[in-house]
Amino acid sequence: YIPIRNATGDIASGCCIVTDITEAFHRQKIEFEHLHAKNRFHALFDQSPVSIQIYNRDGYCTYVNDAWEEIFSTPKSSLEGYN
Repeated sequence: YIPIRNATGDIASGCCIVTDITEAFHRQKIEFEHLHAKNRFHALFDQSPVSIQIYNRDGYCTYVNDAWEEIFSTPKSSLEGYN
């Protein structure tokens, strides 16, 4: 996610890149077989060099991978629970 700012510097909108990781997940599934389904996704996401956030149906962030902190220099705890 990259915020897009207006002339006064306020965030006016944003840009987000989404990548389908289905094939990568299936290639890695043998390594993750011993993990619970939720933990398998988190383990795969934690290896990603791009920031990944998971939101529930109500729009609240329930998970942020470690790349968030590296890319945005912000603790990922600041995004968890964000709507």
